[in-house]
Amino acid sequence: MRIFYRRPLALAGVLSALTAIGAQWLPARGKLWAVGILLFLLLLAFLVCKRRRLLCALCLTLSVLTLLSSFLFFDLRYAEAQRREGETVTLSGVVLERIYSKPYASRFRIRAETVDGEEVSYLAVLDTAFAASVQVGDRIEARVTPRAYQREGDYEEETYYLSQGCLTVFVCAEPSDCSTLEFAEDSWRIRFSKWNTALSYRLVTSMERDLGGLCAALLLGNRSFLPEEIQLQFRRVGISHLLALSGLHVSILIAFLDRLLRLLRLPKLGRAIGIPVAALGYLCLTGFAPSTLRAVLMVCVLYLAFLSRARYDSFTALCVVLAGILLFTPYAVLDLSLWMSFLAAGAIVIFSPAVSQWLESVNHRLHLPERLFSAVRSLVTALFVGVIANVALLLLLAAVYGEISLLSVPATLLLSIPVTLLLPFTLLALAVPALAFPAAGCAAVLVATAKTLSSLSGILLPVNDVFTMTCFGLLTAVLILWAVCRVRHRYPMLFISLLLIVSLGCSLTVTHRSSGEVAVRCASDGSGEVLLFSMQGHAVAVDLSDGTAGDANLLYQAAKEGRCTELDDLILTRYYSRLPYLVISLCQELRVETLRLPTPLNDREAGIAYRLEQEAARYGVTVRYDHENLGIPSLTVLCATHTPLVEEGSRVLFSVRANREVMTCLNGASLEGGLAEVAKAYLQSSDILLVSMRAKGSRDIVVPPQLKRLILSDPSMASRFWRLPAGVVPEDLSTALCFFLK
Repeated sequence: MRIFYRRPLALAGVLSALTAIGAQWLPARGKLWAVGILLFLLLLAFLVCKRRRLLCALCLTLSVLTLLSSFLFFDLRYAEAQRREGETVTLSGVVLERIYSKPYASRFRIRAETVDGEEVSYLAVLDTAFAASVQVGDRIEARVTPRAYQREGDYEEETYYLSQGCLTVFVCAEPSDCSTLEFAEDSWRIRFSKWNTALSYRLVTSMERDLGGLCAALLLGNRSFLPEEIQLQFRRVGISHLLALSGLHVSILIAFLDRLLRLLRLPKLGRAIGIPVAALGYLCLTGFAPSTLRAVLMVCVLYLAFLSRARYDSFTALCVVLAGILLFTPYAVLDLSLWMSFLAAGAIVIFSPAVSQWLESVNHRLHLPERLFSAVRSLVTALFVGVIANVALLLLLAAVYGEISLLSVPATLLLSIPVTLLLPFTLLALAVPALAFPAAGCAAVLVATAKTLSSLSGILLPVNDVFTMTCFGLLTAVLILWAVCRVRHRYPMLFISLLLIVSLGCSLTVTHRSSGEVAVRCASDGSGEVLLFSMQGHAVAVDLSDGTAGDANLLYQAAKEGRCTELDDLILTRYYSRLPYLVISLCQELRVETLRLPTPLNDREAGIAYRLEQEAARYGVTVRYDHENLGIPSLTVLCATHTPLVEEGSRVLFSVRANREVMTCLNGASLEGGLAEVAKAYLQSSDILLVSMRAKGSRDIVVPPQLKRLILSDPSMASRFWRLPAGVVPEDLSTALCFFLK
């Protein structure tokens, strides 16, 4: 195929992008050495090379500029922003975006202007330990403390915010430390942001809130009004790319605008000027998302080529746009959406001609009627484009998310028609809110389809095992060789098909291996423990925490480690005030089929149970107050007892049997009071014992002689046990622990 043949700009753009990626692994001094080496090679190319001198000069110059850009941003500006970490400083700046607002905290993206009176100019994140009332566009002054970036499980805060250009995080602890100055300044970006919010609110109020939020997300890129449960449904089905503004949305809107201008009989030159201007305005309105930026810049290059009567090459335009973005915004190299957008677009641009040539050769043999061949070509091309774009992203998605959706391609093809209709109808709803019903109808079709498909079990496939990742790496290598080298089309297609079948089959085998053992994963973060029982792709989670963490990170990480993309059952062992937040945050990450609640023991617990039922209904979760017919048939709950919420020294007793082994979870306080006799009975019949850190109590625990494993959340409790059976050594639960019930 030889994609770089007679495409010097494309080759230079790709080498510049590879340089930007490699620069992330180099220290500041290494980048400067690399710049020096490349400048020497540039001089050598001018002195020695006779052929391809300009190509070498172009590639080396772009790589040097990319390295310098990375050095100036990551090594100079980032170091300058981080040097005050841990100090209390006075910050002044302008609020650009409200990231989120909760009853107990707020987060904003700001442009810092002064720090302790010293003039600065960079983007940053402002965290407040209270519900701040400042608005977008307000100029604020605050006493803050820069803190280090945090990491929770697979989520790296530093990578996420650096990809948006934010160099540090400021923390404001008290409302009195943050004040809004009398005057506020609206830059053009803030004005566009306010217009975006106002237009999104106009859509939300003109139709049902969920449908209006979906329309705002698809047209304006504003997900503030889009419920989290809809985002989860789209992610499970593998169509989250429909929510991210991309070339699909831009091409639909440009086709609609071009058709409208043709009906108005605007000449071709007027359309060639008006459409890029409208596309740039749309880019400013939607906030410069990388995928939208890529699509709009390619449109501008296309019409610029038309105006200058130059030949337009889509692959060259794609590479030049990528190099330009990384040159002027070097932090974009960390943006996952940028790489997903460019990889998918590049695969489509590169391999679409191959399938067209193959279809032409097939038609040459079959001699199909023109209309039939046109319909077949459109269908096969759409299917192939969807498959090849997903195959190009497999390695990246597997490395970042560890899972892929088996319904991504068919669901995208199925929903392409309502999405194509929804965008023009949403524009109509913005102009005339009374005519919002066509957009609402298309949005309702999207929501209903995504909800139906996401309720299917097994549609998300874990792909984080070594062999599957190796197959995906080979797939990527075959795609690159096919694109760069001159080979026959049928051979790479055969290799790709074979590797895809083998890798998916391997993942299914690892996930659903026919083992009679139940895997148990225990984890603790200081707020208590969580358990995950998994077997052949089914999972049952048990929450033993006390609610001080208030999030679902422990359960979510345990599920990922157990190759579980959904929970058959979530068992809650007790009630606490932050329990609804745990369920909400978990349901935003994983599909939970059944929520198992303990029987409420007083009015306060009944109130929490009622709220849990309401939240579960939002996410389509069934609520039950028993432990029968769990998702793992060989798992049986023997006892799940707790003390009322109003009592101090919470006591929890949980015992479960899998196959022939019994595992009991308790704390020292369970051996006192009304639960003492029941706890002792289950303790004496247990094969595995997990002693929680909560309310340890004062009594020593008598360990049964048949005990096989003793797991302690707090290592200091080891001295409180006596008469341990031979061969039993107390295990520390400071890190995740995995074992099997046989």
